[in-house]
Amino acid sequence: MTINHNTYRFVVYFFLLFVSTITPQKSKIKFEHLSVEHGLSNNGVFCIIQDRQGFMWFATFDGLNKYDGYTIKEYKSDPNDLHSLSDNKVSSIIEDQNGVIWVGSYGGGIFPKSI
Repeated sequence: MTINHNTYRFVVYFFLLFVSTITPQKSKIKFEHLSVEHGLSNNGVFCIIQDRQGFMWFATFDGLNKYDGYTIKEYKSDPNDLHSLSDNKVSSIIEDQNGVIWVGSYGGGIFPKSI
């Protein structure tokens, strides 16, 4: 059985088309290393989460940090503010099904953090 030139060309084109659709595409994921030089309150990070709005939260030895992709907002304990962190040594962060960020600290228990 012989294959004519047009059939051969069709098989090659089909194969190339098939292979091009299953090969991995370039990933659009970008990873940055953040440190105190970028505004992180401490380089010792215990926990990281990304909330449903896309913000990254970092629990550090010296406060809670919220990263929007450009800037870092720092949350720290303030004895004169009842809504601030109860302790700067933040150990854990979790987001519940209602979108509330819960923060756990070494010396101050677990409490919700308003965004």
